Amino acid sequence: MNKNWRYERKFLIENISKRDIELFIKQHHAMFYEIYNERYIRNIYFDTPGFKNYYDNIDGNSERIKVRIRWYGNFFGEINEPKLEIKIKNGLLGYKKIFDLPSFELF
Repeated sequence: MNKNWRYERKFLIENISKRDIELFIKQHHAMFYEIYNERYIRNIYFDTPGFKNYYDNIDGNSERIKVRIRWYGNFFGEINEPKLEIKIKNGLLGYKKIFDLPSFELF
């Protein structure tokens, strides 16, 4: 197995406030902490003409992909250090291929 595969789990949490969840995470014995300063994450997603990637996600298909361009900062203007990301999901395992893109401008 590729060493870059990682387990990705999502949990539905009901009847607990966002504040209580944040406190639980911050006080957990694993000592979770933020590793990035506050920032804006921007994405442009790509799909097939029939929205296959979207429906695979909505339908909960265990094998699916997500293709996007991601960058940090302003949405419009000069976009620096954008990345093309291809996320591959296979059951609980996920892998992300990342490719550098040239800077571009968005109006």
